[in-house]
Amino acid sequence: MRAQGREWGLGLLVLACASAAGAEGAPGPYAVSAAFGPVTFVEGSGTEAGITVAVPAGRRWAVGVEAGYLHASPRERGAVVGLNLVRRSGGTASRVRPYWLVGLGFFNGGRNWSGSSGVTPTAGLGVQLFLNRTLFLAPELRVGYVPMARATVAVGYSR
Repeated sequence: MRAQGREWGLGLLVLACASAAGAEGAPGPYAVSAAFGPVTFVEGSGTEAGITVAVPAGRRWAVGVEAGYLHASPRERGAVVGLNLVRRSGGTASRVRPYWLVGLGFFNGGRNWSGSSGVTPTAGLGVQLFLNRTLFLAPELRVGYVPMARATVAVGYSR
């Protein structure tokens, strides 16, 4: 019951960030992206698929809300929902925009969804490679706790 309250709270935060992203006069670019890549757990490895909505929090700062699905085997799977603080480098006119991030989220998963749950801190580096004015690819490396490491590539849209 307690975990459901956290999930509802983070769900409301996702909606708030998504509505703020569309607000007129928001400072700097916002971004929506979908990511996929390998992850490493204490017990083994697997894959992750997820979505992120990032809204500006200043000229070079953004707040990102993410939701991901983790899959290690047909019986080992989980979900992670988190909030990230992102620091972008480079100008908005640049086609290559490096960034770093720190985040905190909640994890729930395990064998048949009945395993562990808890807080999952994360930190990482990435770079947005713009294909045109709005579309980008973003390879990213992160370390944290559940999963311990992940390397994803995101395809996204930025306004």
